[in-house]
Amino acid sequence: NAYSRDGLIVWVDRKKQVKELAAPARHYGSPHISPDGQRIAVAIPSGSSGSDIWVYEIPHGTLTRLTFDEHSSAPIWSPDGKRIAFATTRPTGPAILVKPADGSGAEETLVTGESLILVPTSWSSDGKFLAYWAVGSATGRDIWIAPLTGERKPQSFLQTRFNEMQARFSPDGRWIAYQSEESGRYE
Repeated sequence: NAYSRDGLIVWVDRKKQVKELAAPARHYGSPHISPDGQRIAVAIPSGSSGSDIWVYEIPHGTLTRLTFDEHSSAPIWSPDGKRIAFATTRPTGPAILVKPADGSGAEETLVTGESLILVPTSWSSDGKFLAYWAVGSATGRDIWIAPLTGERKPQSFLQTRFNEMQARFSPDGRWIAYQSEESGRYE
């Protein structure tokens, strides 16, 4: 597991041993480890109030900028490690975009909608579905699933009077774990 602490990226192994990585000191947000464990996608503040997506390569100690719009956050890796999906709050409206992890090629829009915020949280292991949470003006935070093949029309997965978010597909794709405040606190 990787997380940001005091402007550094740290790696925590299964024995709870903490190792600081050699990335330069910055404010790192939403670190997400690539499937091969060799890279970490992060959001780094840029400009006056936004952030961009960067990729830190652990073996080489290099940090490479992936987006340049100051409106990108919440990166997640595709199961094959070739693409990164992320949230954007560009002036055209909230969306979830995907871009090749090596920076080549154009961005592709995966999800747009009437929501105030769209945040990707998990790809299915076969790469056919993307789970995300959306903030609606009347419904709060709800979980949606976007098929990434065919018609690509997102479907509501969980929409209640409570806030639900952080959906994750199980490795076999049969289950989804998520956070809810139904009990009065997030669990």
